[in-house]
Amino acid sequence: MPFQGDTFYLVLGFAIMSIAGLALLGYLVLQPVMAFRLSGGWRMAALAPLIVTIPLVVQAAYALEAGSNLWPLWLIFATPFAFLYLLVLAGMHRKAARMGHS
Repeated sequence: MPFQGDTFYLVLGFAIMSIAGLALLGYLVLQPVMAFRLSGGWRMAALAPLIVTIPLVVQAAYALEAGSNLWPLWLIFATPFAFLYLLVLAGMHRKAARMGHS
């Protein structure tokens, strides 16, 4: 029997938040690794997500200081996209290196 009503949405919400949480952790690991391992234009491309994430970290810090219980919300929403961007960039860099264009 398929999930019924509220149970479906509870499981879906849990799955989405789990994926977002893993993407947040993955981003926090992948961002510095790529920033230090790449060079030239590849490094600049790897640093691009910081244009969005640094202001969001500042906003989250202000929200936390103000006592908001939703302080990490924008980071949770943004980091999966930044993580996906870095994964695609890593794949492109790997392909370019194999072709001798790194």
